[in-house]
Amino acid sequence: SAELTRAVQKDAPEVSSLTVRTHNPLSTTASVVIEFRKPQLVYRGLGPIQYIDNEGVIFSTNRYKNVPIESLPIVEDQGGVAPTPGQTILSRPVIADIAQIYTKLPLLYPPKTTITGVVLPRSSREIQAKISGQKYYIKFSSDRSISDQMGELKQLLPYLTSKQITPGEYIDDRVAKKAL
Repeated sequence: SAELTRAVQKDAPEVSSLTVRTHNPLSTTASVVIEFRKPQLVYRGLGPIQYIDNEGVIFSTNRYKNVPIESLPIVEDQGGVAPTPGQTILSRPVIADIAQIYTKLPLLYPPKTTITGVVLPRSSREIQAKISGQKYYIKFSSDRSISDQMGELKQLLPYLTSKQITPGEYIDDRVAKKAL
């Protein structure tokens, strides 16, 4: 079954797994259960828009019609290399970091604030978050706990507001206790 799955995935990377079942050991008929990858992120890089599942695998065809693509987090890759469908392009920890950024970062801002996108710049180990209503973005490190970085940001934002300081281009939260 694993061999069959790998063979099918070469032409259809949106397939997560195939399970072949026979009704009894001597049966001449079988049924095949196909599981498709469920989009967790929308990927924008070189080429057409694609999707990333919870394993970090990129694929082009969404077979989940009940997943509202417009509500999925958007990841913009500035790495300059077009990934091959079926390739693992993000680790689970980075996917978890992106999910935390999308869910926790808006809570540090006024109501109705959203994350409009996450950028993976050419430099590795950095995640940039774009925020609705803000001219600046926030740089996070994928090497440090996003929760820790959010805690530091939670302390910094009221200070900036009280001093009427608006960051020009970005807030750099990558170095512990040194948000700039």
